[in-house]
Amino acid sequence: MRRSSQRSSGSNSKHDLNRPATGGPIRSCVGCARAFSVLKSQPRLGAAFAATTNAGALQVLRVCAQRKLEAPQVLLDEDGRGPGRGAWLCAASTCVEKAWASKSIERALKGARPHPELKQRLLQACVE
Repeated sequence: MRRSSQRSSGSNSKHDLNRPATGGPIRSCVGCARAFSVLKSQPRLGAAFAATTNAGALQVLRVCAQRKLEAPQVLLDEDGRGPGRGAWLCAASTCVEKAWASKSIERALKGARPHPELKQRLLQACVE
């Protein structure tokens, strides 16, 4: 017997409404918190990946922290397969600026500090 507190497969909870319609892992932008699903098989624009949301297509960037080096480095992950903890951003300059100002990239990477040059690389990789 199913309890009424259990969520049914067809529920319209808040979590389900933010979930993109496509399959695959769900990521969210550390700048604007928009949920998306990354499509690594799609063509890319420079370092930006194609992604889908409920609103349509989106270009996203991945930043990763590589901790196995002597000093942890935060790098722009251009192929999406780089080792280390990753954080995703919409490829929009507003999201990059917001994430940098609020230090949400640092929080998402569990304290790995990004170098100031990374901000310039992210802004150059933006699609806008």
